[in-house]
Amino acid sequence: MDMIDIRALSLWQPWASLIVSGIKRFETRSWRSQYRGLLAIHAAKRPTDFTATRDLADLIRQVKGHSPSELPRGTLVGFVEVVAYHPTHEIRERLSREELRAGNYADGRWAWELQHPRWLPSYVPYKEYRGRQGLWKIRIDKSLIHTCQHEGCLQADAVRCWFGPADPAQEDEYYCATHCHEHGFCYTCGEFWGGIDTFDRSLSHLCEHCQQEFEEDEDECYA
Repeated sequence: MDMIDIRALSLWQPWASLIVSGIKRFETRSWRSQYRGLLAIHAAKRPTDFTATRDLADLIRQVKGHSPSELPRGTLVGFVEVVAYHPTHEIRERLSREELRAGNYADGRWAWELQHPRWLPSYVPYKEYRGRQGLWKIRIDKSLIHTCQHEGCLQADAVRCWFGPADPAQEDEYYCATHCHEHGFCYTCGEFWGGIDTFDRSLSHLCEHCQQEFEEDEDECYA
């Protein structure tokens, strides 16, 4: 088994699942790091305060296949990519109400911007770790992280790209953010552009559906 070391972050539920579901796109902390790149999300084993779970019940219901009592704990649940750090006072005015509810945006804190969330196909328990503070290293099976298939590129945690209606029998492929569009796939949903009515070949590299969702999210954030 080929193992690699990556950075990990432990969070209580429901915040861990909200992040890997893409519902929570910023993680707020009292500190920032210089680290950018792939980050494993570990759901702490400790139960969450009932009040916090109750206040976020409507967001938790958006987590596919889970109710608050079913959220996994004491396990690695997925991955995200850390792309930037923002002072909370500079970013909170342009975030949605839901995003603000899921974090602590008080002055003097940092908002970690997260992209490309994905669940693991099955949960990986790490009983030897009791939820650490800060970033820590974790050793995992390299097969859990897909590498970009573009010739000469070894970027980890590539996006699952699929052919959909264009060729449903074709096997999935995996490409990084840089090479998704070069092979004709939408970077956000991973669908092949040939199976979509319109495809944006501009810098956004999004299909019509994802572009519309992106614009709607922007409108809501700035409303």
